[in-house]
Amino acid sequence: MFKKGIIEAIPGYFYILIALLIGIIMTMFLLQFLGEKNFIISQIPKNIAKLAHDCWKLNRYGINPESSVCFVVNISNVTNEKEITRFLKCEELPNNLCYPDNCSFCTSKTAIDNDSLEAFIENSGYIKIAYIDKKIVISSLECDNYCECKRNCIREANRNLREGKTINEVDSKYNNCVSIC
Repeated sequence: MFKKGIIEAIPGYFYILIALLIGIIMTMFLLQFLGEKNFIISQIPKNIAKLAHDCWKLNRYGINPESSVCFVVNISNVTNEKEITRFLKCEELPNNLCYPDNCSFCTSKTAIDNDSLEAFIENSGYIKIAYIDKKIVISSLECDNYCECKRNCIREANRNLREGKTINEVDSKYNNCVSIC
């Protein structure tokens, strides 16, 4: 009788084991999907940096006298200049100024101007990567007057930083500039 009870209990254990295996497999699929989505989002700054570098190369590393739009791409998430700068080849395309963040880590010993990139990505959607005035400019295509004014304030803040003004002075001038917009 004792052996008969064990034999009758075995199918119940199999059902429990099968249910656990199905649960583990479903969890693995769910984690893989979530990880893949975050991976794609985290690749946006890296891909933009690659396109910016390609544009820089197309324009002969900043010596081309004419402006051009190199790429128009659609992005699903907003990123900022510092995130893009993290993926730049700084010896070829340096970017040491990205107000209000700190990009002083991205310099080049051979570059004449270590601020060779500007990024103004205010929203997701279409952005353009262009070569303008010996710089790579990355910007959202949809930009109203306020947006354009704010971009000019950031440019002015970067100019002030280049001139050696303190961060408090730059912050004050930037806030005044944006309040006028």
